[in-house]
Amino acid sequence: MPQVSVIIPALNAAVFLPRLFAGLKSAIDAFPGEVEVILVDNGSKDETPRVAESHGARVLHCPTPGPAAARNHGMRHAQAPLLLLLDADCVPGPDYIASWVQAFEEDPELMLAGGNLLDAETNSLIGMYTSFYCILNAERFAIPTATRPGFLLTANFALRSSVLFTLGFFDEGMYPAGEDADYCWRADDIQLKRRFLSHIYVSHHHRTTWKGLACQMYKYGYGAATVQAKWGKRFGFAVEVDWRCWVRIPRAIVKLIVFPFRYRHSWRKYEGLLDLVRYPAFMLGRLRGSIKYRILCL
Repeated sequence: MPQVSVIIPALNAAVFLPRLFAGLKSAIDAFPGEVEVILVDNGSKDETPRVAESHGARVLHCPTPGPAAARNHGMRHAQAPLLLLLDADCVPGPDYIASWVQAFEEDPELMLAGGNLLDAETNSLIGMYTSFYCILNAERFAIPTATRPGFLLTANFALRSSVLFTLGFFDEGMYPAGEDADYCWRADDIQLKRRFLSHIYVSHHHRTTWKGLACQMYKYGYGAATVQAKWGKRFGFAVEVDWRCWVRIPRAIVKLIVFPFRYRHSWRKYEGLLDLVRYPAFMLGRLRGSIKYRILCL
């Protein structure tokens, strides 16, 4: 029986997989125990399944759309007592597996944990913008706010398989995002110990196109509404207006005019335009989620 199962949900991720599996191979080679690697294809139209199989992964197919459904499908078929969830656009380091195993061995009460995401090397305009503003800073999400507890990002996540018998699986209705917050808060409800471990990290490759950035931010906005619909009354944010985002839209227009002159030889001359993609897409996602769930999340 394997000691560790690595579960990777993937949708049209063929371009990311060679570097992911290269990093994963180094981590497996550095770990003395047995490791199984499961890639769950979530309806890819590219060569994702073939590429994964060529790297020795066990490929499963999940017809239900969404990362929650794909991760659940992989966990149902995993055989190890420790499950590592890893996104397809991430690259683990050589100590990735060993560090997770050590963390759970040293703390028998630890049931689930999240690791850090570091910005991967990128020369793309979108990548530099995403990195500069720490859009996917796992540590920031793990810190509680005035209205809600922090949570762990499933891009770099680990749990004991025994948790599935007490907590269950991810809520597949939390689509296309928000299942990670929901899972952590459900764990809190039954007093399962969870931690954020900053020293266990993977490199994350950002979106590189304008469309990719817009889709990513729309998904996050929609996910925010999904979380509010399920948890808002519980945590006291049944009505939520993100004034910071609304204020940043007129600021983006100012940047659009000023920054090309202020930052002539830097990517930041495009920052106003990037803001005008990021924030309206995020707010549009919140608006669509508000309409669907009949809440106010703007």
